[in-house]
Amino acid sequence: MHATTDEIKSAYKKLAMKYHPDRNQGSKFHEEHFKKILEAYQILSDKHERDMYDLRMFFEATKKSASPTSSGQTRPATGPHGDVYGTSSRYARSHANQQRARAEQQAYATRPADTTTKPQPKWYKRAHYVVVMFWGVASVVMLLYWFYTSYQHANAVEYLRNGDYEAALESDPYFADAYVAGAKKFLLDQEPDYVGSIRFLTKAIKYQDVPDWQTYSLRADCYAKKRDYDLAVSDLEFAISLKQHEVDLNLRMAELYVFAIKQPQKAHPFLDTAILFAKPNSPELYKAIFAQGYGAMIEGDMPKALTALSKGAALPQADAELFYLRGHVNHRLGNFAESCQDWNKAKTMGSEDAAIQFDVRHCAFVLLQKDQDLAKAGRK
Repeated sequence: MHATTDEIKSAYKKLAMKYHPDRNQGSKFHEEHFKKILEAYQILSDKHERDMYDLRMFFEATKKSASPTSSGQTRPATGPHGDVYGTSSRYARSHANQQRARAEQQAYATRPADTTTKPQPKWYKRAHYVVVMFWGVASVVMLLYWFYTSYQHANAVEYLRNGDYEAALESDPYFADAYVAGAKKFLLDQEPDYVGSIRFLTKAIKYQDVPDWQTYSLRADCYAKKRDYDLAVSDLEFAISLKQHEVDLNLRMAELYVFAIKQPQKAHPFLDTAILFAKPNSPELYKAIFAQGYGAMIEGDMPKALTALSKGAALPQADAELFYLRGHVNHRLGNFAESCQDWNKAKTMGSEDAAIQFDVRHCAFVLLQKDQDLAKAGRK
């Protein structure tokens, strides 16, 4: 006989009320019985624990049944309810059922897929055929177009190599180098066409695969000639971002700020870069030092201007304009004899402005007076 869960719970309550230690003045006998009752209830109320308990009892009963009795016969293995353990026992049946269920699940999981498919409708087959044909035709057209554009570009390169940028653009209207060549030709005319050059350079920048700093630099020159200084500065800034230490770019940006925009304070970082990376005694170094001196003169920093112009005077490229400017700086610093010497040197180099200053400032008298002072100092 197998008790249900409710029967087990009801029996537990009755026995607990009967053997609880609190109801029996803390009797040790009742306390031990209550512990056994509680342990039995915990096992019987849990299905897993109950099955494990039956399994242990089954194996113990099997061992006992295997040992002979005093009469020489083996005793059958019985469970706690009097049922006989063995192949027909409840646990054996349950275990067999579990094994069978697992085998069925495994067979279901590994069964071959159903390979039978429903036939596709006619419209699906037609649509599939149309899509395949469309992609096939599109691929052929794209391949032919690629061959055609490659052939036209090869012709454009050949035309440009021969100096005919117009024919090159007719063959390949997206040829950036041809637009650059056309822009340069506009600048070589007797009256440079800066507008046309800007238009061609803009198209060249549009069709270039990789931005070219030289193209931006050339367009900046055209903007500067048209006095569009903001656009010129923008192009030069982008060109410098592509080629940071290029002396020519930094020098032209500095000259734009110093001579055109008249904001020499913005030219300082570009002048420093140009002077740092320029080759010794190079024309670029001379131009950078000259712009530095001229910018300091505009800012009113005469000592700095004198230092820069003196450095430029030591270079082989020193010209009349530098000595003319240094004459003004010396005059404002109160170095009248030195200013006259600079104007005199610039005069001998062909500067008419220096000749006027030399005469206006009475430099002949000043230099004569300086020579006399030097002669007196020598006699002493």
